[in-house]
Amino acid sequence: VALFEQAASIEQANFDPYASGIAYEKVFNPMKGIPTDEKRLQYLIDTLSAKLDGYERILSKQKYLAGDELTIVDLWHIPYAEMSEKFAPQVYEAHPKVNAWYKALKERPSWIKANEA
Repeated sequence: VALFEQAASIEQANFDPYASGIAYEKVFNPMKGIPTDEKRLQYLIDTLSAKLDGYERILSKQKYLAGDELTIVDLWHIPYAEMSEKFAPQVYEAHPKVNAWYKALKERPSWIKANEA
């Protein structure tokens, strides 16, 4: 349970604010007629990249964020990772362990099936 809680905390503090921010700047704000703030977008991309350095260290030691078994915490990353990757693929490409982890997550049959609709 402790490793799960730790991984959940990492996602909440180090991934979601930046990846979701990228999605808001490039997808949701324009849908509402709000232009992308390019300066904020660059800050979010740079910060997400720096935060993924920590993920890279974690994933170099274990298969998933909470250990060697998949948890919901890993899956929480997929929606905003997909959106942020569209606008900042270099962030993921610069982190090989993160990139491999993320690609394995989005290639899961359950995720593929969920996106068929």
